[in-house]
Amino acid sequence: PGQMAKVVRGHALRSNQYLLARVYEADAANSNQGEVIDSEGKKIAGTVTNCVNGQILVIKGTEISFYIPPTGIEIIPVDDKGNYVRDAVTLERLEYCILKDEDGNKRYVHGPKVVFPEPTEQFVTSPKGGFIFKAIELSKISTIDNRDDYSYIYHTSKLEMNVINSLDQIHINTYNSVIDDEEKRNPFIHDGIIKVASQIYGAQLYSNLDEYYGKFENQLADRFSYQIIDTDEFEQVFSRRIPGYDLPDVDYTKACTLAYDKQLDYVILEAQYNWELQTGLWPCSYQVGEDIGTYRILKMDYEYWQYNIDMGYTEIYEVKDQK
Repeated sequence: PGQMAKVVRGHALRSNQYLLARVYEADAANSNQGEVIDSEGKKIAGTVTNCVNGQILVIKGTEISFYIPPTGIEIIPVDDKGNYVRDAVTLERLEYCILKDEDGNKRYVHGPKVVFPEPTEQFVTSPKGGFIFKAIELSKISTIDNRDDYSYIYHTSKLEMNVINSLDQIHINTYNSVIDDEEKRNPFIHDGIIKVASQIYGAQLYSNLDEYYGKFENQLADRFSYQIIDTDEFEQVFSRRIPGYDLPDVDYTKACTLAYDKQLDYVILEAQYNWELQTGLWPCSYQVGEDIGTYRILKMDYEYWQYNIDMGYTEIYEVKDQK
């Protein structure tokens, strides 16, 4: 008495569709897996086991073509109109999508591929709408300078110029917020040098900072050199990872120690392929400004690093003598 029921049809899925399900009664869900038909049309035993209350599940159309949830699992509706089936993102060649996790980390997936989010991920919307971003195709002898993105004045991409200009403005705003008329000094630079580990090589050539605000100095080598990377631990950790190039295995837990050793002020990070470095820098840095393309600007905060050391969240690591 007093109970209510809602009749919902079973869910037929194409290979580029999925369902989001929530576990509300784990014991019942584990003992009865419902009706599941695989992508070949065969009835199979349920594949979800060891459920816990509150768990979110992704039911993928590439694995299951028809799904009726058991007692203990409910399908999360897309809207209030009774729609439950969600569309995955189908990528073609030269397309990619970005998925953002609840912890702020982003995952970049390249096509051709059908992309399903993890339970805690959401697709990032592109500036043109939708979830698909277009890549730029380059031949072995072509360069970015044949594209609208190229700056013929600075001989680099306009995107990278925007990153450097953004850092310039961030630093100028920081400078103006701490300087006073009586004492013309900047506690964020060293002898007039702004120390940056920039994965945009040659970045100091593009900076517009003058002597008043400090000179931009990139602490990374301006060339991709195996000789440098093999011999210098700072270069190993902070050098830009590029698909197709095999670099030595490095220990990114040393990133903060190496940054402090160099007294870095900022790190310009190409986040698409260098997420390990950002993970290594979390105890001693924070992001300033928004993402610019796949680039992020990190401001070093060594007081925050000391706090994390004192709390036992991280530690200082021994590093090799640097050049």
